[in-house]
Amino acid sequence: MELKGEKVVLKSIQSTYFRWFLSWFNSPGVIEQFNFYLPITKDLKERWVKELTEEKKTFFVIVAFDEQGRETEPLGTCGFYNFRCRDMVCNFGVIITDEVQWRKGYGVEATRLLVDYGFTVLNLQKIESGVLATNKPALRLHEKLGFVREGVQREHICTDSGNIDLILFGLPREEWEKKR
Repeated sequence: MELKGEKVVLKSIQSTYFRWFLSWFNSPGVIEQFNFYLPITKDLKERWVKELTEEKKTFFVIVAFDEQGRETEPLGTCGFYNFRCRDMVCNFGVIITDEVQWRKGYGVEATRLLVDYGFTVLNLQKIESGVLATNKPALRLHEKLGFVREGVQREHICTDSGNIDLILFGLPREEWEKKR
């Protein structure tokens, strides 16, 4: 499956993308921004990617287009998790793993494509997310796309530099429809 935008395309995770995952999730910048606790080993990465592909979870690899419109190498991942089927609510996450590609609009477009898919195809009623209070680009992304701060889990995440608040965001379907 593919979801195409102007800058990026979201592609279903396949085994051909496995080689990128290990380096992505061991990048110091990614670990800091997204609070991964431990380095990701090859075995752990393979189990995680296998789970994503076998269980048909809704995760995608983010691939950008170059100036000629050709696809580049994957630069991140995004997807839905923690589905509450009865309520039609789930969480989402997006990671642009190549720090050189940060702040170029790829995360915004990938999130917009994912959110549109969630509401139009998966028929979700609400999409939620939690963001580290120190991750200013992710906070701006959520607000830009219409997510509203719904709460704070104070000193919720323990890091080497101390405890960090987790900012909770939500976007109900009705609000998304008004802003389309």
